[in-house]
Amino acid sequence: EEALHRLVEVYYTIGLENEAKKYAQILGYNYQSGEWYKKSYKIFNKNYSIDLNTEIKKDKKGVLERFKKLF
Repeated sequence: EEALHRLVEVYYTIGLENEAKKYAQILGYNYQSGEWYKKSYKIFNKNYSIDLNTEIKKDKKGVLERFKKLF
């Protein structure tokens, strides 16, 4: 997953956008909800915001809420 992201990153940086898009599509097809896909998406869409801390907090809150419901 990370290797595909690195290919996207390198190809985009050196100006081979079609190649970068090709590998981003492969990454999206195989790992659409993955962290590396989100980072690759941000390369093409600079306005896209990745807030992994918010996602982690939501997960923790969900776990705590589920745990509280047990008691």
